[in-house]
Amino acid sequence: MNKIFYIGRNKKILILFSESNNTINQENIDYEIIFSIYNVLNQSYQVSLSPFINCPEKLIEYLQQYDLVFNLCYGYYKPPINILQADIIKLLDEGNVKHTTTKYNDHLLCMDKMLYPDVVKNIQNIKSPNQDMLLINGPVIQKDRFGGCHRNVKIYTDKSLITNPDIQKHIYQEYIVGREFTVATFKDLDGYKMINITEVIGNNNNNEFWYMGHNTKLDYTPKFPINIKEHIQQIVLDISTQLNLIGLIRFDIKMDCDNNLYLLDINPMPNIDFTMSFIKNMVQLSEYDFNDIILKTVQLSL
Repeated sequence: MNKIFYIGRNKKILILFSESNNTINQENIDYEIIFSIYNVLNQSYQVSLSPFINCPEKLIEYLQQYDLVFNLCYGYYKPPINILQADIIKLLDEGNVKHTTTKYNDHLLCMDKMLYPDVVKNIQNIKSPNQDMLLINGPVIQKDRFGGCHRNVKIYTDKSLITNPDIQKHIYQEYIVGREFTVATFKDLDGYKMINITEVIGNNNNNEFWYMGHNTKLDYTPKFPINIKEHIQQIVLDISTQLNLIGLIRFDIKMDCDNNLYLLDINPMPNIDFTMSFIKNMVQLSEYDFNDIILKTVQLSL
C-alpha cells in the first residue's frame, strides 16, 4: 500500500471546475463538492484547483503540466459566450490532456437524443421512443435535444398541437405511459458496475402525463419483476461498454404497460452536488462508496 501511495504522490491532478453562475443551467457546483473531491484525492496525489477560464490556448498550456484533469466543467456561460460541456471535453481531447470524462465523440452520442436509435440498435431489450412524427398517433413529449436539466419540457396530447417545431434545439418523441427508472453506472477496475435502480414517480393527482423533476418523487427501493431488473442492468452495462463511458453515468429508462423498455436519456456528467442531486443518495444506498468511485475513476483515467 505504501508503495502505491508514494507512486500516486508523484502524480499531479488538477480539479477543473465551472462556477455555478457561469453555467447555462446554473449547475449547483459548490465548494463543498469541490473540496470533498479534493480531500479524497489529496490523500494519494498532488492536487490543485482551478476554475475554467475562457482562454483556450493558455488554458491547455497550463493543463498540460498535470498528469490528469478531474473534469467538473459543465460549460461556460457569460453572454454572449456559451461554451457547452462537450466543447470543453473536445478542447481537452484535442489538447492531449488526460481527463476523467468520456471522450468527446462518445459524449456527443450521450447528449444528442436524436442519435439514441443508433445507440440502442445493437443492445437487447431496449429501444428508443419513436421520433417519426408520421408514425406517432398519441401524445408527444418535447425535450431539449442536448439535455437541459429537465427544463423546456412540454407534453402535447396530440402532435397537431405542435407549431413551428425546432429540431435543432428540441427533440419530439412519443410519450411513453408507464413507469420511469433512473440508474447509474461507473467503471470499476474489473469492469462496469450498476448502482441501485431508483424509480421516478409522478405525483400529480393521477394525471398520466408527467416528467422527471416536475412534481415527482423518488423511490430508492422500487419493486418490479426480477427479469426487468436483470434487463435494465444488462442494458446500462452494455451501453456503458459500447460507448466506453467514464466516471458516474446516469441513465433514464421508461417501461410501458407491456414491460417494454425505452432509453430516455444518458447523462455522461450528472450533477453530483450534495443537496440537490440524487446521485449521492443512490450511491449511499448501494454497496458502493462515493469516495471509492472517485478514486477508481482517477486510477482508470491516468
